[in-house]
Amino acid sequence: MTIAERFWIKVNIGGPYDCWLWTAARNHSGYGLFKPRDSNCQGCTAHRYAWILTHGPISSRSLLICHRCRNRHCVNPAHLYLGTPSNNQQDSIREGTFHAFTRTGVCNPLARFTEADVVAIRESFLSNAALGRHFRVNPSLISRVRLGVTYVTC
Repeated sequence: MTIAERFWIKVNIGGPYDCWLWTAARNHSGYGLFKPRDSNCQGCTAHRYAWILTHGPISSRSLLICHRCRNRHCVNPAHLYLGTPSNNQQDSIREGTFHAFTRTGVCNPLARFTEADVVAIRESFLSNAALGRHFRVNPSLISRVRLGVTYVTC
C-alpha cells in the first residue's frame, strides 16, 4: 500500500464541498495525526499531510495549513489554504472562535478560582503561602490575584 493510500483510507470522504473527516489518531488539540515515514513530513498533522499529498512540499516551516471550514478534523484539500500565523488568527477572530483562547481569570473555562474565591483571597489576611496551600496553587498566583494582575472581571 502506498503512503497516499494509507493516508486516504483513514479519511471519511464525503462530497467535494463537505468536510472530509480524519478518523484515526488525533492530538490533544483535536487535529488528526499521521506518520507517513517519508522525507516530506515526519509525523505531522493530517491536514498538513493532505496539503502535501495534493500540492507538494510546503516551502517554509513557518507557513501553516489553515482551514476555511474551521473544522480541525477536516482534511479536504478544498477547505485548506496555505497561510501565516497572522492569517490563521484573523480567520479565528472573524469566525468568533479566537475569544476562547483569550479569556482570562474567572471567564476562562480552565480557571482555578471562582469569583467568590477571588473575593475571599483579596479580603483575606492570611499569607500568600497559607492561601496557596488552601487552594493548592503556587503562592505567586495568590499574589498576582491580590495585586489584580490576573483574575480580572470578565
